[in-house]
Amino acid sequence: MDDLPKHVQEQLYFVRFEDLIERPAACMSHIYTWLGLSAFEITPSELNKGLREIDSHYHMKYTHQQSEHMLKPKKHKTPLRIQAQH
Repeated sequence: MDDLPKHVQEQLYFVRFEDLIERPAACMSHIYTWLGLSAFEITPSELNKGLREIDSHYHMKYTHQQSEHMLKPKKHKTPLRIQAQH
């Protein structure tokens, strides 16, 4: 990020996925503050669940998995071909 112009750096806000899943209300509070918006408290357990989507519209074959609650993603094995790229 250091190679980006200062005015671009000032327009970026990074959120770790893990933090968003583990502390959604705190993360959203920080984002609202950074955006200069008034505080807005969210209650993740009361968020509406959207309709089930499938990725075929985007030419992918797997459906999205949705949950009633925000959950940490399950660990999965990284294929060897991807491991070899690091």
